[in-house]
This record gives sequence, structure tokens and C-alpha cells, in this order.
Amino acid sequence: EHGCVVAWMDPNREAAERAVAEYGGEAFTDYAAMLAHPDVDAVIIASPIWMHVEQATLAAQAGKHILCEKPFARNLRECRAIMEACKDVTLMVAFMK
Repeated sequence: EHGCVVAWMDPNREAAERAVAEYGGEAFTDYAAMLAHPDVDAVIIASPIWMHVEQATLAAQAGKHILCEKPFARNLRECRAIMEACKDVTLMVAFMK
């Protein structure tokens, strides 16, 4: 099925399960386990900014496309690290006016 939510990841299991109850999908508390889910094609990274490099890199290594909430990174070095990791996947940054 196209365009459906298949997974929610939050270190707080109750928060992930609330999202599942409202929108469907499966709850995860472990990012790597969520990335291993065969139906996950893309991820939205909406975590604290200091986690973006690691999470984007892991998602790209797993072949997942990425929409990263802004701010994208804390500095130019982190921006470049994310862009380098995502050469083989689609990387977008969410920017709301």
C-alpha cells in the first residue's frame, strides 16, 4: 500500500503506542529495529537536532529515504556528513513557513 504509516519510533513506548492507536502501524522503541522493518521505505526524522547525523546515516545505510525536520544540523560539518551519507537515497529537509 502506498503512502501509509507502517512504523512509529519513540524511546517512550507509550508515546509510540499512542501514535499507533491513532494512525496505525507498529510501535518501536529501537531505531535500528524500526529501520529493519521490510515495509519502511522512508523515515521522517523529528528527533532532537543532536541525533540527526546518526539517525540519517543509519537510515541511509538501510536504504531508507529521509525527510529531516529543521534545523537540519548544528553546523556545516554535520550538514556535510548527512549529505555524504545520503548519496544513494532521497534526502529532503522540512521547512514550514
